[in-house]
Amino acid sequence: MRRVSSQSQPTTPQLPRAALRRQTARIIDEGHRSATWLELFFDLCFVVAIAALARAFHSDPTWEGALIYVALFVPIWWAWMGFTWYANTFDNDDVIYRAVVFAGMLAVIWLATSVEAAARGDSLAFGVAYVTLRSLNLLLFVRARLHARHHDEDRVESSIVGFTNRTIIGSSLGLVPWIVSFAFDDEVRYALWAVGLLIELATPYLALRPLDRAAQWHQELSERDKVRQSYGMAPAHGGLVTPTELFHLDHIRERYGLFTIIVLGESVLAVSVGVAEVGWTASSMLTASLVFLAAVSIWWTYFDRSGRDALTGGLGSAFVWGYAHFVIFAGIAAIGVGTELLIEQAAAGVEEALLAAGEEGATLHGSDGALPGSAIVAGGIAAFLFGMTAVNVANLGFRLRRTGRWFISLRLALAGLLIGLAAVDILKPVAFAAVVGFGMLLLNANETRAVLRLQRRRAAAAASGDTG
Repeated sequence: MRRVSSQSQPTTPQLPRAALRRQTARIIDEGHRSATWLELFFDLCFVVAIAALARAFHSDPTWEGALIYVALFVPIWWAWMGFTWYANTFDNDDVIYRAVVFAGMLAVIWLATSVEAAARGDSLAFGVAYVTLRSLNLLLFVRARLHARHHDEDRVESSIVGFTNRTIIGSSLGLVPWIVSFAFDDEVRYALWAVGLLIELATPYLALRPLDRAAQWHQELSERDKVRQSYGMAPAHGGLVTPTELFHLDHIRERYGLFTIIVLGESVLAVSVGVAEVGWTASSMLTASLVFLAAVSIWWTYFDRSGRDALTGGLGSAFVWGYAHFVIFAGIAAIGVGTELLIEQAAAGVEEALLAAGEEGATLHGSDGALPGSAIVAGGIAAFLFGMTAVNVANLGFRLRRTGRWFISLRLALAGLLIGLAAVDILKPVAFAAVVGFGMLLLNANETRAVLRLQRRRAAAAASGDTG
């Protein structure tokens, strides 16, 4: 037999990373970081939850239904926020982390299946699913706290210990009203949920506040370090890790952008479902196409002008940037609900569609005051424009330039026009869709042109050496 050379023997495969790893913070100069496949899988579950919430709103397009839509959107959005911001800092992709995230995904699906029941007043299953989801997130923070001592630098260890301690305490206190609410009926239960959510919404700010105070200390320390190093002395390591060191900001912006795609996808799905239900008619196709222009403009406006400068501008501007996205997300998803109603009304006639919607709403919630699709679309666009404006102003450090003031004026004018037209309800669905589509298109075109002109002026000034 021919002897096989030792050089031709198969090499030993490289051993995989350890299945269990310390849950230490991924901070300071990590470099480029993209969303992981697990994060994308996790986001997919929220597509189901938002779609269920949109269906509930579509079934009850009344003022009460709108209030329920906003109220239930808050815990869904906050559950996504909790896992997203945690993964940004502590995702170590080991078996325990994956298992907890998979359990969280199952809880999101459970949450999605209970949304429509919660909208009808049967809220127990929704509450249990939310408590389960938030408890899993809390357990991850407990694990991060237990592993905080494994950081090399004392300042990193003390920062992580303080941040995780405050987060664990605040999140635990926020869950108490939810758990207590299970002993009461729905009216008291919703009030307790609101209390719990207020505590949870305030927790990140309170947890990061001490680190934000350290930012000025770090600035002063770095100046002293330069002097020490000039004399051949080691830099003085002290203070705390700043929030901009604790989080990977480009990764955060990408995660928010992906969630924007999710809610935009819900709007596109609503257009598709609306046309499929009423059939291919001239009115339904024209209405859908015109509102799709608005969806394109929303995408263009958000991904060209959302930025992330606010995340490095201090805790206040960072939280305005982050929390304003709730208004953006909820507004975009509401546009999808209103668009579906507009398509139905365009195909069946406004009066008949409103009567049918009012009767369905009366069955579910005892209300006969159905909103037309135009009102919901107008409200959604106004919410998006308001949220985008808050994000832009936060990016500017709350200092408005002439271009910014012009943007705000045009956005307010368009939002006011759409709300006014929806209030008087004098336009047919196709005509209103035309105002929406072309209005958003013109607004986006004007903003894009203004931004490009501003960039050219800055480039010319830099080329000529003008720093004024």
